[in-house]
Amino acid sequence: MAQRKRGKKKQVGSTEQSWLDKQKVQFQETWKSKSPVFIFLFSFIGVIILFYLFYASSLYTDYVRDPLL
Repeated sequence: MAQRKRGKKKQVGSTEQSWLDKQKVQFQETWKSKSPVFIFLFSFIGVIILFYLFYASSLYTDYVRDPLL
């Protein structure tokens, strides 16, 4: 006959906490592994936004575009 092992019962809250901890660790590992890609993308988007803000400004129109053309 098989004997039952008696131990402490798991609490519901501890299971949820453990799941959240696992998700948090997984997210951190994913972010660290893809970090260079995100840094490049955010930097590239930032540079493009700055370029178009400068391109649309009167500073560019008056002092850069007209003398070059």
